[in-house]
Amino acid sequence: MSHAIFQHTFIELDVHAIAVVGCTLNPDTGQLVRMALNADPAVVLNWIRRFE
Repeated sequence: MSHAIFQHTFIELDVHAIAVVGCTLNPDTGQLVRMALNADPAVVLNWIRRFE
């Protein structure tokens, strides 16, 4: 019998016309990451993919 272990990271995006602020929280470690990003969707998506 195998057991799945799930790790969660919560991501919040504060989206405006010229900038996006992204925040992540890992509830297991308490690590909080905050990053100001360009509003380019590719930039935001690349940042989100770091937490997969």
